[in-house]
Amino acid sequence: MNNNRSMNGNGHKKRGSDETYIEIEVPVRKSARWLGELMQAMEEGFVPVRWQNGNYHITLAFLKKVPSIEEVIAIMNRHLASFEAPELTFDKLDAFGKRSGGGVVFLTCTSVPESLLQMVDALRQDLEAAGCVIESDFKLHVTLGRVDKDARVDAGRLQELAESVDVPAFSLRLNVCNYKDKEDHRTLHCIRLKTKQS
Repeated sequence: MNNNRSMNGNGHKKRGSDETYIEIEVPVRKSARWLGELMQAMEEGFVPVRWQNGNYHITLAFLKKVPSIEEVIAIMNRHLASFEAPELTFDKLDAFGKRSGGGVVFLTCTSVPESLLQMVDALRQDLEAAGCVIESDFKLHVTLGRVDKDARVDAGRLQELAESVDVPAFSLRLNVCNYKDKEDHRTLHCIRLKTKQS
């Protein structure tokens, strides 16, 4: 069975915008108690946040430029087709602010499997060798919300509010990796990661 799919909404290959990204889906429940408490903490701290409407994920690489979509897909298949779906334990909330305003509130792990870090590093190296321009370093995080750009929020205060909420550690197995167009978030390629049973 072929678990890889390249498509747009009609099932056909699509040329994307100049900016694309590779992600692993993270099935966080929007109804989670800790997420509600985080939203309340930000509201009570007078921090305006645009909360993510589902589609939680870890970005493996944000690509500003690619030689071709087909080449990115080939590299993805090489690194991910046989990669076992990782199980991550999420146990920390954090945030960072930006000097220009705004910031990001996110979920993360205090311990990351070495196999995942090695795969991501090899994937990014091959993408760069193929001529892709990668915008930023890899930092494992799941964006939960973005602080309004016009809001001048002290970075330390933002982080303090995020860390004030306790997240009971929970583990998730991450099974799906997508390649998406940044402009419309359309899926260009999807890989279902193998599990021990598959």
